Amino acid sequence: IEDVELWLSELEGQVASEDYGKDLVSVQNLQKKIGLLESDFNAHNDRVDGIKNLAQQFQNEEHFNAPVIIRKQEALHQRYNALRDPLEKRKKKLGESLQGNQLFRDIEDELAWIREKEQVAGSTNRGRDLIGVQNLIKKQQALIAEIANHDSQIESVSSAANDMIQQGHFLAPEIRDKLAQLRDNWRILKSKAEKRRGELDDSLQAHQYLSDANEADAWMSEKEPIVGSTDYGKDEDSAEALLKKHRAL
Repeated sequence: IEDVELWLSELEGQVASEDYGKDLVSVQNLQKKIGLLESDFNAHNDRVDGIKNLAQQFQNEEHFNAPVIIRKQEALHQRYNALRDPLEKRKKKLGESLQGNQLFRDIEDELAWIREKEQVAGSTNRGRDLIGVQNLIKKQQALIAEIANHDSQIESVSSAANDMIQQGHFLAPEIRDKLAQLRDNWRILKSKAEKRRGELDDSLQAHQYLSDANEADAWMSEKEPIVGSTDYGKDEDSAEALLKKHRAL
């Protein structure tokens, strides 16, 4: 009886633990541990029943210490059975903790993805020339399409978080905070992407204007010698030819 009492004291302490893990790995380790405790608990069932049978035998034989033995046996049996519910509750709560920490991992993965794309969306490079801006616009359009395609993934993670909150998950306060952070960062990324697209459109217009102006300036520089020429022809034929060129100009 004393050996089992010592074992029960140790088991009671572990089952009463408020440690449900701080991350995915620690929760998984605690789940393995509770699995071993559960197996150990079930394995002791025969031993507890054996003590009960032996105590009953002492009572039947009217052993002088039978009342004390029976009392200790009943207390032992009660302690043993009283562990079933806490053991099951801890196992269930660790399952919830695993679910919550898996969600935290998923949210962190999404936040990392957002941070990566935000570096591109927040770029201040507007292009140095028309071709440069056109290339940047193509990249920005690809980024906006990628963000749009990723929206379903964000919604999936957000939906899982909302379900846990509505179900009264014990990590609900932390889940709310993480979900709010995810939604804020997602909104900021979309806003930056749209803002950059507008800035690149403005840059495209400016470079298109400069390109057109340079082209016009080059054309005028090319034609200016013809307009400013003092050659009016030396005879009728040459004068006629120059007149045709001037009219064409």
